[in-house]
Amino acid sequence: MHALNLPIEFKSIADTGHFEGHAAVFGNVDLGNDVIERGAFKDFALNGDGRLAVLWQHNQRQPIGVASVSEDFKGLRVVGELVLEDPLARTAHAHMRKPARRGE
Repeated sequence: MHALNLPIEFKSIADTGHFEGHAAVFGNVDLGNDVIERGAFKDFALNGDGRLAVLWQHNQRQPIGVASVSEDFKGLRVVGELVLEDPLARTAHAHMRKPARRGE
């Protein structure tokens, strides 16, 4: 499986599992030497309520929340909510609040 290594910038991460920030920032060079440019985010696989599934380690069989996504002047803006009743979502939440999993 091929996955992009994207820089992630969180604006806020609440105790409730709510988070906001940028899942990708334009112009940054990732670990695979890829550069994300404006217009890169046109199509998303959205669920029935128009949001994107948040996945644990990019695994489609392990959804841990939902997010609204849009491209803005900075990159891919994300506003989401983790399902903290799920142990994997709690693990992701803990790592989001600490610098252990920032764009790896």
